[in-house]
Amino acid sequence: VYGSSEAAITFIAVDHKNPKRIWVTHSGYAKNLKIVEVDVEKDIITNLTGNIPNVPVNTLIVQKNSPDRIYIGTDIGVFYSDYGSANWISYGKGMPNVVINDLEINEKSNEIIAGTYGRGIWKAPLMNCNEEMVEIEAKGEILFCHNETVELTAKKDYPNYLWSNGATTKSITVRDAGAYSLSVVGSGDCDRKSKAIIVQKHPLDTILVQKIHDFICVDGTKELVASIGFSKYLWSTGDTTRSIYINKPGFYSVRGTTKEGCVLNSPEILIQEKAPPSKPVISQHLNKLISTEAVGYQWYFEGKKLAARTQRTLELDDSKVGKYTVLITDEFGCTNMSDEYLFSSSSVEEVIMNLELKVSPNPSNGIYQLKVNLESSTNFGFEISDLSGRVLFTQPQSIRNGAISEQINISSYANGTYILKINYNNSNTIYKLIKQ
Repeated sequence: VYGSSEAAITFIAVDHKNPKRIWVTHSGYAKNLKIVEVDVEKDIITNLTGNIPNVPVNTLIVQKNSPDRIYIGTDIGVFYSDYGSANWISYGKGMPNVVINDLEINEKSNEIIAGTYGRGIWKAPLMNCNEEMVEIEAKGEILFCHNETVELTAKKDYPNYLWSNGATTKSITVRDAGAYSLSVVGSGDCDRKSKAIIVQKHPLDTILVQKIHDFICVDGTKELVASIGFSKYLWSTGDTTRSIYINKPGFYSVRGTTKEGCVLNSPEILIQEKAPPSKPVISQHLNKLISTEAVGYQWYFEGKKLAARTQRTLELDDSKVGKYTVLITDEFGCTNMSDEYLFSSSSVEEVIMNLELKVSPNPSNGIYQLKVNLESSTNFGFEISDLSGRVLFTQPQSIRNGAISEQINISSYANGTYILKINYNNSNTIYKLIKQ
């Protein structure tokens, strides 16, 4: 009939007059689940938690011949509520605020007896107020959308009013879910109370646009996804699906409609355009091609993607002569493709590791400064060629020693990528020059 996965059940009490009506208490710290009333016959569950402090409720007992007066034992003492008001009041003058494990009623002495954890047994007189119930009503739906309200009002006029939320007017406007009841002054020390009206809100009260980051790559697309749970969606773009793909920057929002007809609008988000990463440059060391650093890599040979070649370094053999490119990806998923790099077997020979060489600036407008530091007399020379292999300039090999500084001038040639081949003691190494 009833079960809860949020908090353990600690006690069950049955109505003395109606065995198909029960009350169930819960342990734990689930804020809005301390005690419920279950009508087994009608299959109705009413949450009477109301203003109970967020502590475990360990036991309960119902006072006979009373307006549904219930006493509960909690971890901080005894509380009572009556009339089904869900308005709980601390009970037992002088009783310590300790864990209450058991409650009993002595009808002969008209007392309630509380068994505590570590503080013995305490007792207090039962409350014997049996005033006529106050009637209140809701002027509107008590299950409503997050931005709606409902008016609760007393059916009759009284000299004074005290609602469970602290209001002191005949009518109140309710915006939040909860149990609301009214108390008015009765005879003697007794108050008259109403049964609680349980106000509920539909569970969805927010819709958001979900995205990984606030950028879209140049010439790229980006997926925007709305919160789940709505039966209808309407984007600022006019799309009506839960997720959309956009291809330009701008402001975006979405409106969601629940199956109950509640309409929610997301905050507007700004998607900004993200420039692609800098064009990668491929360099060569022995038989390895190396990309400039990025987050992701994909290598291509003669324009075709190389399967499983997604590392920064691409290792080749002499049979893989041809033009290579690499597509890099940055942290935002934006990409850029390198210029073609010509790999030939004749350029892949042993490189003497003590060669200190620097070419700068690179890229440049076509004028570069080549600086080499030779530790001993060395047969040294170089040549410049384009990607087709056509040699543009040759510096013949000659015996050189010490620091060498040579200017390379290809400013008269078209912008693009050129190959600098260093000849060093019958060894070769390749560098790429970028002219722009």
